[in-house]
Amino acid sequence: MTKMAERLFPRPASTLLDVATKKLELSGYYSEIAPSLGGKLLAFQESVIDGRTDHWLEYVPDSYKAENAVPLVISVHGGGQSDYGQFYETSWYRIAERTGAIIAFPQMPQNGMSVFTAGSTPSEDMLFIDKLIELMKSKYTIDTGRIFIQGMSMGDLISTQYGRLFGHKLAGIGMTSGPTAPSKLYDGNKLMYNDGPVAVWQSRGTFDTIVTEPGHQRADINSANRRFWMEINGCTKPPRLKLAYNENWAYYIGEKAPLVYRDYSNQGHNQSSDDAECAWDSLFSRIRRDESGKITLLEDLPEGDRNAVVLLDGSGFAYVDNVKVPVEKPVFIERDYAMPSIPRPGSEGTRPEPEPERVVMETYTYIPVSFLETAFGAKVQSDGLTAFVTAADGRQLCFAENNLGIMMEGRVYDMGREAKTVDGILFVPVEWYAQWVEEKCVNKKDDVVYIGPRPGTLTNDMVNIIKEILG
Repeated sequence: MTKMAERLFPRPASTLLDVATKKLELSGYYSEIAPSLGGKLLAFQESVIDGRTDHWLEYVPDSYKAENAVPLVISVHGGGQSDYGQFYETSWYRIAERTGAIIAFPQMPQNGMSVFTAGSTPSEDMLFIDKLIELMKSKYTIDTGRIFIQGMSMGDLISTQYGRLFGHKLAGIGMTSGPTAPSKLYDGNKLMYNDGPVAVWQSRGTFDTIVTEPGHQRADINSANRRFWMEINGCTKPPRLKLAYNENWAYYIGEKAPLVYRDYSNQGHNQSSDDAECAWDSLFSRIRRDESGKITLLEDLPEGDRNAVVLLDGSGFAYVDNVKVPVEKPVFIERDYAMPSIPRPGSEGTRPEPEPERVVMETYTYIPVSFLETAFGAKVQSDGLTAFVTAADGRQLCFAENNLGIMMEGRVYDMGREAKTVDGILFVPVEWYAQWVEEKCVNKKDDVVYIGPRPGTLTNDMVNIIKEILG
């Protein structure tokens, strides 16, 4: 590792065992291997829970002064990992230096593998975290309205469980790559034990296929965990959506507390290097629990994609600028198919190869031409067979039934699929208009079309969220 890389991404100065046994203050080590931030990394080995020895790390930023109350974040590692690993693999210490927050990294437990048991009676690990929070409050001047817990995989399970038992002590929970088994969340359709509303940040990955309950698909487990907290937090209104390259975001305001959902299209069972940054920026920095116990917003949640247009095959509604609006007639999708190369014929005495499946080459999403007004601010005049359209920028267009071509400013363009009249209403393929007239990106998956300001890869979870909105 180069000196520059060492400054940006410090490696552990010693093993956890050495650090914990000697109860070292790592400021000396840290000043040599970490960026010049000036904070202190402290290691502890004490009996917080009777009958066992507990380990944890504390990061105290250089700016800390006892006269100023600061946020507290408890960050929990994944199964088989360590407190030091969680410190190294996340950017919480950088956030601490920027914001003044103090970060604690508990070891869960000494071997790094907590035997997770859900239930309304707190386990030793839950009591350890609870007592650790009280210990941190006694040592430092903590803003009790801004206490957070965040965890990866097993740490997600632990953070979720702690929030269900002691949520009234927290402003927010961060949950990454470790959704709880649905049978531990629901008794039939009824929510199981919880401690009431708390702001929630959930992060998932398309390639994370680990199933926490046999017989369930991962997408269904993710959905169950999201819906559990949506119901507790009063998230009855549709979310603000954002599609940004490999990230899919849904921001739920909630009557009692917000929920932020992020799904990565190219992530497996891990936490991204900016996981902490995203949790802090999109949720933790914006909330607190006030003296009455209510979760309040210090700053509004991100606004999502402005003027995005989201469509679902067969739906009579669309999602425009994060508002659900009616469509004159349901949207429908048509597909262009191509046959793969002809298979080799079976030789005599052998079973012939099966017929090849058709391959979808392209899809075309048909909308009533009148919907161009709602979606893109155009002006439309149509008799059901033809349509004259004035785009938002003033350009003139003409569509006609059964025509692949469209006339725009005196020039003919090919849409790829012809306009069609259905039940006296002219339908046109939206892809051409969105790309050529509005210069927007069209992103598709399954029966969903997302037209937005940038390219992106829709995920299964985002498709499910959109189907909940428009289905």
